[in-house]
Amino acid sequence: MFGNEAEKMEVAVLRNQRALRCRVDRGALRTEAEQKAASHLRCLELRGRRSPAFSIPLRAHCVWEGMSVTLACTLQGCPPPHVTWYKDGEELTSDQPWTHSLTRASGLHSLEIRRGACWSMKRCMLVHEEVHACP
Repeated sequence: MFGNEAEKMEVAVLRNQRALRCRVDRGALRTEAEQKAASHLRCLELRGRRSPAFSIPLRAHCVWEGMSVTLACTLQGCPPPHVTWYKDGEELTSDQPWTHSLTRASGLHSLEIRRGACWSMKRCMLVHEEVHACP
């Protein structure tokens, strides 16, 4: 290579180095911006949290023996609260569909006690996570 060709090659190498530095800088800036945005979204989510509350509380029911009954309550909170139904201190699950059924839909939680199931006491327990402040 002589004079002019070496100069052209040097200019091309410098141009490629500059383009590579710009790409690396843009990648670092993008990563930093994504991290800041994710941190901001987490902070907004934490600020939007509120303690769970019964908007429609569970009410007492009197039923004749052998009748079916549906117990229902509506809860609001952020994040959505988890409801656990208990009978005499033991958690109810959906493993006995012939005696009762548990449903959850759009904040409405219900327990249907089917005819023939002899039960005396139920309660609705509200379980929620601790709300943390933004850093």
